[in-house]
Amino acid sequence: MRYFIRLVLPVCMAMVAHPEGLPLLTHVSGIRQLTAQHADLGYPVRIRGVVTYGAKTGLFLQDETGGIYVDAKGVTLSESAGNFVEVRGRTSSGPLTPVVTQTELRRLGAGALPEPRLLHYLDLAFAEQESRWVALRCRIRMVVADQGRLTFWAAPEGHRFPVLIDGYDGGSPEKFIGALVDVRGVCVRRISGRQVLIGFQLLVPGMEHVTVVDSLPDPWSAPEVSVSELLRPTRGRDPNRLVRLQGVVEFQQFGSGLFLWGDGQGLYVKTA
Repeated sequence: MRYFIRLVLPVCMAMVAHPEGLPLLTHVSGIRQLTAQHADLGYPVRIRGVVTYGAKTGLFLQDETGGIYVDAKGVTLSESAGNFVEVRGRTSSGPLTPVVTQTELRRLGAGALPEPRLLHYLDLAFAEQESRWVALRCRIRMVVADQGRLTFWAAPEGHRFPVLIDGYDGGSPEKFIGALVDVRGVCVRRISGRQVLIGFQLLVPGMEHVTVVDSLPDPWSAPEVSVSELLRPTRGRDPNRLVRLQGVVEFQQFGSGLFLWGDGQGLYVKTA
C-alpha cells in the first residue's frame, strides 16, 4: 500500500517571508508580548507616546501600557525627553525584549513625562521594568564627570549599578559623594555576551531629574580608617560605606585608579 503526503512547508515559508498580512500594533504592550521569533517577523507598528530618553541612534518611548526602545539609525533625531511623538516602523527582536526598527518619526507636540512609582532597586531586574521611566532612591558612592555626562555609582544594600546623567553643567560633582538621592530615569538591563542578565543601569536625561534627599556636609568628613583596617574582614560591616584613607601613592593609572601603600599593605583605589 502506498501513502501520499501533501507537504505544506512551502506555504508556511511563504507566510514567514511575506509578513504584509500581519496586524498593526498600536500599543507598546502588544509589542512587548511578542516572542523574539515573532518580533523578527516585522509586525507593522504605529505607536504614540512620550520620549523619556533620546540618544543619537535611538530613543526610549513610553505610552500608557509600557516603555520600549526605538532604533532610529538613519533618522535625524532632535527629540528630547517630554516630547510627544508618533513612531511608525517594524518590530524586531532586541537583546532582551522586542524593539522598533525601520523607523519613521513625527513630533506631535509637547507632552509630560509619566509619574513613576518609587521602586526598590531589586524591582529593576524584572522584565516589565525594561525601558520604563522609573524612580529610585539610592546612595551615591562614586561620581565620574566626563564630556557633559555625570555618572553616579549607586550602592544600595551592597550592590552597585551606574546612573548615567546627561546635561552636566560642569559644577562640582564631589557634593554628590555619599548623598542619598531620588533619581528618575529609564531602566535598561545589562547583559553579557552570552545574553545573561548581569545588572542594570538608569539613563537620566538631565540633572533636573535628580533630587538630593540627604547629603554629607563634606566628603572629607567621613571617618578615617587605615589600609589594614579596611582590608580586615568584619562581619556585618557595610562594604559600601564612605571612608577616608591616607597613604603613599605607588603608581597611578590616569583616568582609572591608583595603588596606595599604607600600614605595610597595598590597596587599589578605583577613581573612574
